[in-house]
Amino acid sequence: MPTTLTPAELIREPPLVHADGFGAPTTYQLATRVLEYLATVVQAGDATLETGEGVSTILCAMLGARHTCVTPNGDAVGRIRAYCDSHHISLDHVTFAMGLSEEVLPTLGDAPLDLVVIDGSHSLPATFIDWYYAGRRLRVGGLVVVDDVQLWPCALLAEFLESEPMWREVFSEPGRTRVFERTQPGELIRHWQLQPLVVAETERRSHPMSRTLGTKAGNAWRLLRARRYSTILEKVRKNLQGR
Repeated sequence: MPTTLTPAELIREPPLVHADGFGAPTTYQLATRVLEYLATVVQAGDATLETGEGVSTILCAMLGARHTCVTPNGDAVGRIRAYCDSHHISLDHVTFAMGLSEEVLPTLGDAPLDLVVIDGSHSLPATFIDWYYAGRRLRVGGLVVVDDVQLWPCALLAEFLESEPMWREVFSEPGRTRVFERTQPGELIRHWQLQPLVVAETERRSHPMSRTLGTKAGNAWRLLRARRYSTILEKVRKNLQGR
């Protein structure tokens, strides 16, 4: 029989499919707003992939996506299977690709994807490896979710995507998750001189005085992009008063 559980109910009362450092049940899930966003964009039949596992895995199954979950966490997968079985959620179109993402992703082929969720080890270089092997398969218009941007490797990836013309930010949960849409076809890796973030950071590091100036300039650039003109004016006013 089909499930009577709705995505909203799943998100409101998520199962505890993980275990904390002491072995107690818990959940390391995407933020509620991010899950709610995914529930609006994932359609039945979409090709989706995530590194990591959790409530997002169950949600994609409920929404009828052709989902691939790349994870080494067999215990969590067992709990996901048990939850889906008890709630009559079909896993017929879900593939659990067991193993480390840097080893598994290169073996999964190149079939186009509609959505990629990067929520695996959060380390370097694994975060970028996940993005490269999964992100290169994203169709134009497809989405990549970068979770846990409070961690530097994930923040660095999000900053890189923000600087590249191939990507456009479409959703964010401040301090936690950023979502980018692929806007152009082509290879993800370009010559470093064509990558704005690499060029800017190289220039900043090449001049001793530019470390402080680069930070201030970068902050000003981000404020301008966000159209926070009043904040910029207030900072200028305070600087003038401090002279």
